[in-house]
Amino acid sequence: MPDADKASVLKAVVTGGFSSTGQVCLSTDVLLLVGEAKKFIPDIIETVKGLQAKPGFEDGTFGPVVHKASKERLEAIIADAESKGAKVHVDGRVHNKPTDPLYKDGYFIGPTFIEGVKPGMRCVDEELFGPMITSMEIGSLDEAIDYVNKNEFGNSVALFTKSGASANHFQRTVNIGQVGVNTIVPIGHANHDHHYFLERY
Repeated sequence: MPDADKASVLKAVVTGGFSSTGQVCLSTDVLLLVGEAKKFIPDIIETVKGLQAKPGFEDGTFGPVVHKASKERLEAIIADAESKGAKVHVDGRVHNKPTDPLYKDGYFIGPTFIEGVKPGMRCVDEELFGPMITSMEIGSLDEAIDYVNKNEFGNSVALFTKSGASANHFQRTVNIGQVGVNTIVPIGHANHDHHYFLERY
């Protein structure tokens, strides 16, 4: 929501989208930016640009994806979004990957942020399972709830807002397995698991 705390939103982007290289079933794939929440986009872009893919034994933000097919699939998803009019602000095919020739055959996808996604794009219609986050601008909270309720991926969802009324309405009307408010991943142990990541970013 437009009234969300910016620092909390940016932590959610980093931790929800990029911890474990985005290869977890509760990873954040799509941000629905309601109304003036689009004001967060420049900060999201700069935050994602500051992330880095590195080998798992080095001190980096996240490691490679699990295999070659995963890397190729994610590259194809980025290309698909680009070809259908989305804005690839940070492109993991080229940005922030290891430059050492030793790792040229590694399955690295750099941090990726794509704005202006919509149904019909693979990045929306498929689970990403990689270090990639997308955003979609939407007119109202009720439109966002309607979108979420119609989406086939109903594992978890979170709302970021300072409004108790919005939070209450969201929790009562969204039809998703796990619902959170101002929390990155709405499961009981999320803050413990991601403590190290949050401290660094």
